[in-house]
Amino acid sequence: MARRAVLAGVSLGSGLSVGVMGVLNVSPESFHAGSVHAAADLLGAALAMVEAGAVLIDVGARSTAPYLDTAITDEEERARLARAIEVLAPKLPVPISADTSRPGPARAALEAGARIINDVSGLRDPTLASLVAERGAGVILMA
Repeated sequence: MARRAVLAGVSLGSGLSVGVMGVLNVSPESFHAGSVHAAADLLGAALAMVEAGAVLIDVGARSTAPYLDTAITDEEERARLARAIEVLAPKLPVPISADTSRPGPARAALEAGARIINDVSGLRDPTLASLVAERGAGVILMA
């Protein structure tokens, strides 16, 4: 039996091609410097990833490195995500996911045009789970 799923219009599962996610970080404190993009080159970087085969683009606004102290406020993460997604959403032919585990930034990302929430905490915050369900958004979980 083939196991398949559709995530914001992207078909995934057995018997299908591997789906590649392009990752853009707008967090200057990110632990992977090569993924950090300034506003001026954000769209170009995303379009290059799509041209290379990315089926969705993930935008992160806060480092999740467990070994670094990179705390930022909810408001800063919200602003970073919204600014980036507002630039990307109208111009990309693929869905955008927002990498966040906090409900406020997730709400802002969805309002800006993200269709997926990528939560590295595995929906530890039940408010985030409710938000994703209310909005009918896709979700990527890690733990």
